[in-house]
Amino acid sequence: MTVYTRFLSQSHIGKYGSWLKSLDPVTLRAYFGIGLGPQGIDGLIRKFKKDLAHHHFLVAQIDNKWVGVIHIASYEDTVEFGVIIQTGELILLFEKFRGLSIT
Repeated sequence: MTVYTRFLSQSHIGKYGSWLKSLDPVTLRAYFGIGLGPQGIDGLIRKFKKDLAHHHFLVAQIDNKWVGVIHIASYEDTVEFGVIIQTGELILLFEKFRGLSIT
């Protein structure tokens, strides 16, 4: 299993919204801190599209399937990183890399 990462192009920000909508409500609540449905996700994507210079998305994929995203948001002198991973995929990653160290 190989994990590939790439930055999402600005023209494909909508794919992030589609992926978020595919996640379960528990994962979305854990990530956003509130319950967020499809309309709320659409609203976020509209905001991101209006401010592309301050929103970047690093996508992790296994077999062309999105398994996680790091959202990098900047505002003035502040940078925020939001990390969301599909639970089942996280378990697969832990199993693959168990016992390995990063140096």
